[in-house]
Amino acid sequence: MSLTRVNRDVALERCGGDADLLQEIAGLFLETVPASLKELRAALAQDDLGVARRAAHTLKNSFDNLGASTARDAAMAVEVAAKEEHRDALVPLTEKVEDELNAVLPEVNALAGGKG
Repeated sequence: MSLTRVNRDVALERCGGDADLLQEIAGLFLETVPASLKELRAALAQDDLGVARRAAHTLKNSFDNLGASTARDAAMAVEVAAKEEHRDALVPLTEKVEDELNAVLPEVNALAGGKG
């Protein structure tokens, strides 16, 4: 499998070259990121920009840990829009984060399974 959204080399470097740690971090990603996205969606529905910003920040860091720069940038755009109160931009930006998450999930699954 060729990883195209997740930069395995960057992720491995962030884990100090420890492949087992990378596998563990990928597993944690799979466990925590859906909850962060759900929290982001709920915050937007309630117009709670503080919670939305924090959830987007968490997503940004999760993507960054795995070298998923396009997804990280999408989450960062949501974080900035929430901070700057650009409400009209939040839904389309969040949809971009969801698209990016869907794109990286197969690769993260492979890393978590030790196939990456």
